[in-house]
Amino acid sequence: PVFRVDRVLARKDAIYPATVVGKPPQEDYYIGQALQEMLLPALRMIHPGLSDLWAYPETGFHPLAVAAVKERYRHEALKHALAVLGSGQLSLTKVLIVVDAGVNVRDFSSVSRARWENLDPADGLHLLAPTAQDTLDFTGPAPNTGSRLILLATRKPGWPRQADPPPPPPPPPEVHKDIVAMVGLGEGVLIVQVCPTFDRNEVGQALVAHPVTREYLFSVLVSPDVPLDDPRLILWGWFTRFDPLNDLYPARRETAGNRLILHRPIVIDATWKEGYRKPVDFDPDCEARVRRNWERYGIALPAGGPE
Repeated sequence: PVFRVDRVLARKDAIYPATVVGKPPQEDYYIGQALQEMLLPALRMIHPGLSDLWAYPETGFHPLAVAAVKERYRHEALKHALAVLGSGQLSLTKVLIVVDAGVNVRDFSSVSRARWENLDPADGLHLLAPTAQDTLDFTGPAPNTGSRLILLATRKPGWPRQADPPPPPPPPPEVHKDIVAMVGLGEGVLIVQVCPTFDRNEVGQALVAHPVTREYLFSVLVSPDVPLDDPRLILWGWFTRFDPLNDLYPARRETAGNRLILHRPIVIDATWKEGYRKPVDFDPDCEARVRRNWERYGIALPAGGPE
């Protein structure tokens, strides 16, 4: 979006009501959460099969949403997913995970558990491309163009649930020299921090070949600026930096009729790429000054102080 200002007429010390977006949490983080809670009852009325819905503010909302649905027959979850993707601004959702009613959609750990236990990539992974894309999403091949990923993680009759989650990741040098660090995020997801000059093909093949890392459903490659000790920024670094059509690398691809099936484990390249926008950060001097002056501003702060 382009914002051009020719002239501003205002009284002295006027405030322009704008929202700053960037690394979470920003102002939109809290505004978006409130709007979701307000609009969910109306969405349930339109789609009775929808039990709950949450677009993750950590990702900027549109990159990741989780829907809890009531499934009466096999593959009804896909119907609910398409209904969500056809509803207003929700049509810009990049990744939609569908779980059973009763799963806490606001808790990524609960969602990860449902995905680990119930997702069969051969049956529940649906890639839609090309599609329209949120203007603020720069991961597609061109502005306003991208793809969608639907993951159906609802229980299926006769489908054996996955065994216990994979063990903790091994030391990075055991897997590949380009890996800086690894950490699990929920069940079945391995976050892999790589060096700036990493070889994607070599790292992907090493993750698939290693007896421990190959047990993970998804291995997500992230850049060094994504702190692995902050789950909120891990989600931000993951979902704002990958395009489902171009950045999924399964262990094996297979065609069934005209359908492409991706076999696990699946490597996701969510590293920063040439042409991506640089993250918006606070000016450190301004941030320090604001923190020093909280009491003078007269703003009531939550317990523990400002984020």
